[in-house]
Amino acid sequence: MRYLFGTDSPDLWVDIGETFTQKIKAIAQHVSQINDIADIERETGDWNRSLGESKGFTYAETFKVFRPHCEICR
Repeated sequence: MRYLFGTDSPDLWVDIGETFTQKIKAIAQHVSQINDIADIERETGDWNRSLGESKGFTYAETFKVFRPHCEICR
């Protein structure tokens, strides 16, 4: 299986409520790419909350799952 991130038509929602803080800490390690971690945390939090809202999650990531159609591909 393959998982596509950032799709307009997700079919898998993953609850990241327990790992959201760890996600922000990991993003913060990319210091050369971040001007203000507070902005990143706020924007990322808003985004992940909006993704989880419809499934009852505090925070979520979404993916489109591609499943192989042939037996030898599995």
